[in-house]
Amino acid sequence: MEWEGGKVSGGKHMGTINLKEGEVFVKDGKVTNGKFVIDMNSINVTDLTDAEEKAGLEGHLKGATDENADHFFNTKKYPNGTFEITNVTEENGKQMVEGNLTLKEVSHSIKFPATITVTDNDVTVVSDAFNIDRTKWGVNFNSGSVVKDLAGDKVIKDEITIKLSVKATK
Repeated sequence: MEWEGGKVSGGKHMGTINLKEGEVFVKDGKVTNGKFVIDMNSINVTDLTDAEEKAGLEGHLKGATDENADHFFNTKKYPNGTFEITNVTEENGKQMVEGNLTLKEVSHSIKFPATITVTDNDVTVVSDAFNIDRTKWGVNFNSGSVVKDLAGDKVIKDEITIKLSVKATK
């Protein structure tokens, strides 16, 4: 998974999160459902080159210290997330994946466009970039919609942009 987040006033960071495991079910050449385990401890920042800055931001996102454990993802308490595909439909000629994203033991339904390819040997699911509102999962650090009277240059966007790319082998 690729992710991107940033401040309302500008500036952003991007990176990746790995999947631990998963499975996809296919019937008559079409994906019917599936489930993936997201390894939240694999959060990786890809836009920083300074090792200390990179480690600092990754630690903050993971909640590496008691002080910042609940700022973002608190991976000590919640090491895994999940995404469960519940439906695949077609809208305006585009495949739409619907499912339940669970982070920090909170589940919400999401829907996003994707290109799904089923062959005799594998299944690939590649999403278009889509946004989720992080506050729905209790990821509220410096959210302008949650924290009132926060200085404008400190406000972090509620939306995180995600792009998913999965290949499952039969």
